[in-house]
Amino acid sequence: MNRLMPILFLAGISSLPLARADDTTTPPLTGEDYLSECHDDSDSDDYAAVLQDCSDALQAGGLDTAETFMAYLYRGMAHHSRNEDDAAVADITEAMAADPDHKDTDFAHFERGAAYSDSKQYEKALADFDAAIKLKPAEAAYYAMRGNSSFDLGRNAEALTDLSKAISFDPKDTGAFSSRSVVYLMQGDYADTIADAKQVLQLDADDVSARTEMGESYYFLGRYPEALAQFDAQLAKSPKDDYAMIWRFLTTQRAGQDGAKTFATGMDGVDHASWTYVLGQLYLGKATREQVVIAAAGAAGTDAVVQKQVLCQAKSFMAEFYRNSGQAAAAMPLFKDSLQLCEANSIGRIVAQRGLAAPKKPKKG
Repeated sequence: MNRLMPILFLAGISSLPLARADDTTTPPLTGEDYLSECHDDSDSDDYAAVLQDCSDALQAGGLDTAETFMAYLYRGMAHHSRNEDDAAVADITEAMAADPDHKDTDFAHFERGAAYSDSKQYEKALADFDAAIKLKPAEAAYYAMRGNSSFDLGRNAEALTDLSKAISFDPKDTGAFSSRSVVYLMQGDYADTIADAKQVLQLDADDVSARTEMGESYYFLGRYPEALAQFDAQLAKSPKDDYAMIWRFLTTQRAGQDGAKTFATGMDGVDHASWTYVLGQLYLGKATREQVVIAAAGAAGTDAVVQKQVLCQAKSFMAEFYRNSGQAAAAMPLFKDSLQLCEANSIGRIVAQRGLAAPKKPKKG
């Protein structure tokens, strides 16, 4: 970005020739000039430049309240895009303080709510989304984000209401359909999950999760050929999708098929340092439960919450493998461990609850 650079006059300045009468100098940039550049940078997603230009605009001064609002808002949005959520919240709060009645205050609440949500402050996020909806009650995105925050808080009924509202305002909102399909899946409404996932694929054939969600739903419904078709379709789009490989193998078990060869070939393309690769080796008889747990714990790092999430997945997937193999004695302790580790809205918890409720042998044919 070009900047007006100060001219440093040295001791010999008096010996320099005088400027001619027709010489011109470039006036210094004003706060409005910097704000205009900040706006252009925001449109081009040049977040570093946004931070610099908006800061220069605020430092240069001369902005009215509406311009000050925009300078803080643009800078806050840039911070959010860089995952600097605390800084984003601070700047957007400053924006609203500068001009509480700005025409874009609803959007500022939405952006601050998104920053709160990304930093897992879901109650604060809900308060901002509530404020945004009050100011602009027909904006689909505001309902969708409020629905997502409600889901993160385990308030699934409220999430469904808001996501359905978002879809009613924008029937082409792929994200709202995708989010609602997940809520349905967590509630065990598998037919509704499938319907929403199909709608997602109609709107975006390259969606990365809809086919797997349909496959999981068909698996839980006991419709194994349809589950396999979805996992195959997902792997055709994403050949290194380790979760799709794992679900496909579990499905072949339940269907009484031998999926080991296809599974082994797919796993060869997975990062051998990942815990899912070690899990795959367990499925193939080349690793132990202890090795899977060690790999999962290592992948999770030191964050206790992340460790619980990863161990939830690892233990529920191991338990389901043993269950499908008819090894109830090995499966049951792992299901119980999973139930203690898994969050309410997680696939691992669904697998554990189903495994503990009615252990079954895989179907043949």
